[in-house]
Amino acid sequence: MASAGATDERASRLLASPRAATAATALVRGLAAEDDRAVARATELLAGLGEGLTPAGDDFLVGALHALWALRGEGAQPLARLVATVAAPRTTDLSAAWLESAANGRAAPPWRALIAALAPEGEEGLEGALAEVLATGHTSGAASLAGFLTTLAALQAARGAGTAPRG
Repeated sequence: MASAGATDERASRLLASPRAATAATALVRGLAAEDDRAVARATELLAGLGEGLTPAGDDFLVGALHALWALRGEGAQPLARLVATVAAPRTTDLSAAWLESAANGRAAPPWRALIAALAPEGEEGLEGALAEVLATGHTSGAASLAGFLTTLAALQAARGAGTAPRG
């Protein structure tokens, strides 16, 4: 089994490719600005990008959707549905199912633990929750965490610093 550092490095290399980096930046900006067209175009570029049952581009999208729901709650639904709808025909069946779940505000237990740990009253357990998310799949944890953290920062900046996730 590869170390977490090696896994993070593989996910980082793929997400740092010019196509992925440009698309990830456009996605995050589009989500923060609530720009449907920008989100759809960026999703088209990220969906299916990479290897495996859940390509790294899709994992990035899942992480971004978790951040969107964490900060916007039910207000996340229109953009989240758009991401899932655009991505589904461009990726694997398994990845489309994960995207659909994330678009509906559902998250696996490690993600729920991480989001709860990020809430002001839930800071204990953050290190363990991060480790659990990172341990997901071959590179899925690292790629989805990149999407989550990047989107979380952009959404918080758009709303003003200091906004905590809704858990």
